[in-house]
Amino acid sequence: MNHAFFNDTGPNRNANVAAQARDRVPDWFGRFVERGGQGG
Repeated sequence: MNHAFFNDTGPNRNANVAAQARDRVPDWFGRFVERGGQGG
């Protein structure tokens, strides 16, 4: 797969998807990492 969400030098970069991913990453970590995988 050619994912390049955060790599602004990659040919497959999509600015809209990158912004969505950037906004969702902290929530995901907060829900699944900080709580030991228990979810929200």
